Amino acid sequence: MKGFNEALFLDANTGRGIEEAGASNFFAVLEKGGKKTLVTPGLDKGTILPGVTRDTVIRVAREVLGITVEERRLSLDELGSCVEAFCCGTGASLTPVGEVVEEIGEGEEKKYKCWRGERKAGEITRRIYDVIQGIMWGDGEEEIEEKYGEWVEVVEPEE
Repeated sequence: MKGFNEALFLDANTGRGIEEAGASNFFAVLEKGGKKTLVTPGLDKGTILPGVTRDTVIRVAREVLGITVEERRLSLDELGSCVEAFCCGTGASLTPVGEVVEEIGEGEEKKYKCWRGERKAGEITRRIYDVIQGIMWGDGEEEIEEKYGEWVEVVEPEE
């Protein structure tokens, strides 16, 4: 056991395409030519769970923050241009990923660092997290709360 916090599942055909993490979906922010794009494996192959949190992240990124989102095959090799990554799910919420380690042979590893600068959640991860938390707790921007308020059902305890 190497002490990793999570495992990434790869496609069965090539062993290079990222599918998802153990109990969560995987997102990577890739940067090319100064442009950042949020990429997550697509649902087209039927191997990814279409989670509510996944859909929420995609909608918030596109509709609220204006971030380009691509739902498509994401290969391990692309993580070389990764500037931040996170997993998301009901239990995980949004959990930053610091590094992905690929075993490439007996005792050999290739490491993909998923952050730049300080080792903490990246800007896009934090912005998405903050918007979702604001919607959930009703302390976000009023315009956003009005648009996405139907996502929240307040449950009062019975007396």
